[in-house]
Amino acid sequence: MNGVEKASPFIFYGVERTLKGTSRRFTIIGYDVFGGLGGPKNLTAGREIRHAHYEMVAHEKLGFRLGEKVPLGIHTYTVVGLFKNGTAPDGEPLVYLSLPDAQEVIYLRDNEEIRNQRERLYRTLTRPGLLSPQQSEKYIPQLQPDTHLVNAILIKLAPGADSESVARQIKNWLYFSVYTTDQQVQLMLQGRLAKPKNQLLLFRIILIIVSVVIISLVIYTFTMEKIRSIAVMKLIGAPNRVIIRLVLEQALLLTVCSYLFGLIVIHNTYHLFPRFVLLNMFDDTATFFVALAGAVIASLLGIWQALKTQPAEALGGH
Repeated sequence: MNGVEKASPFIFYGVERTLKGTSRRFTIIGYDVFGGLGGPKNLTAGREIRHAHYEMVAHEKLGFRLGEKVPLGIHTYTVVGLFKNGTAPDGEPLVYLSLPDAQEVIYLRDNEEIRNQRERLYRTLTRPGLLSPQQSEKYIPQLQPDTHLVNAILIKLAPGADSESVARQIKNWLYFSVYTTDQQVQLMLQGRLAKPKNQLLLFRIILIIVSVVIISLVIYTFTMEKIRSIAVMKLIGAPNRVIIRLVLEQALLLTVCSYLFGLIVIHNTYHLFPRFVLLNMFDDTATFFVALAGAVIASLLGIWQALKTQPAEALGGH
């Protein structure tokens, strides 16, 4: 079609398989390994798939090593590459296979199930009044599931091509649904990921509020424990700005230390989570400023309590 530089078949399918004796969920991607679109990017070890069969590239979270043999379906695949960035929309790790290998793993049943299915079809077709045994044997292979299926066709536009014009051509002539990259993102965010996204947002808000409240209470409590010391400072003539500076320094020090501790912990443990966790600078910065705002509010309450403290309290008065 005019405006299309390259078109590649593509498979994207979530599965659950037993790996190293443990049931694991992951997503299989099948693509044209000979110059097609949709292959793995930014490998951390090894290489991309170069052969049509029995090679795979896997996410590091699955725990594979280069050269390891992994049984999938009725064949064994060799891990030739590893990568770290990139997961399925639901956070599951990815496994890349060549298109025919992915079609076989996803759609082809194992040998025992194939034999059972063939036997069931044979008994059905040879019922009285239907087909003879010879005719049944002839038609059974044609009734087996078709494995030559794909989920989508990836399109790369030619330089200068109009995406809306190309999409309109595909819809009108091939009767396919067409989605641009931005539309695919919105389709996921507003569909499959809408509820998980809202749930995670709610959890984040609750955790931030609880963290800020805890830090604020600690700051306020520490200030209240030093009321008698503040009264002594007032008794010997310390100006209010010194008291304000001490309370603010205490609040900022506690907040920064708490934040750094949490930052170090999460940046050294996020890879242990069962699903991929993406850390970015914006989230880290926003969390810091939210915690800092809570600390300032708590310190203002402490300052207000400290400034109205009477010097007589240093002598045990009220």
